[in-house]
Amino acid sequence: MGSKRLVLSEDEGLGIVVVQLQTERGRMLASARIPQSDFAPHLIDGILQSQRLGRHDVAMGLRVPPECYQRLARTYTRPRLCSG
Repeated sequence: MGSKRLVLSEDEGLGIVVVQLQTERGRMLASARIPQSDFAPHLIDGILQSQRLGRHDVAMGLRVPPECYQRLARTYTRPRLCSG
């Protein structure tokens, strides 16, 4: 069956979240354009269910424009249980 990926991105400042379900080779299986004001996790579930998939069946990713890279910093915070 191969692995699937769900990619979330923004439509260039239009206030739209673009959701794309793709095969591991990038072939589009399903997509949706959702206003940011209406976006909610259950909408992702609906897209996945339309393809008979669940969240555990896909890798999820976020596509951000290059100008946002500086705002994103790689940080790692250890859970309290791990700090020893």
